[in-house]
Amino acid sequence: MDAQTRKVCVVDDDPNIVRLIKTRLENVGFEVTAAYDGKEALLLICRESPDLVISDVMMPEMDGPTLVAALKENPRTENIPIIFLTSLVEREKSDRAFLSGYRLVAKPFDPKELYSAVHDALPFQ
Repeated sequence: MDAQTRKVCVVDDDPNIVRLIKTRLENVGFEVTAAYDGKEALLLICRESPDLVISDVMMPEMDGPTLVAALKENPRTENIPIIFLTSLVEREKSDRAFLSGYRLVAKPFDPKELYSAVHDALPFQ
């Protein structure tokens, strides 16, 4: 499977972050959908079954960890890889033990770091 057939859902309450990630990933062949809070994302992810979710940690309505907990409870979505975006990477690691098992990408993100995280989650075959 190559990038052209891979679907990514980007979840962030900042439309500029969503637009930037969406543009960068679409430019390398990914199909990208977007949601602007966790509740919207949960519905979209259950409907679209993306190959990867890139989610902000702090969002209104439903934060990233709560979104992931809901995804892990559903057999259709429990194995979708997750990358978290956060502006407080080190603090998030220490404050939220829940996030320790996930790849964290700092905001503002370095495109190379984002591509590396995506590649690690969805290695090309």
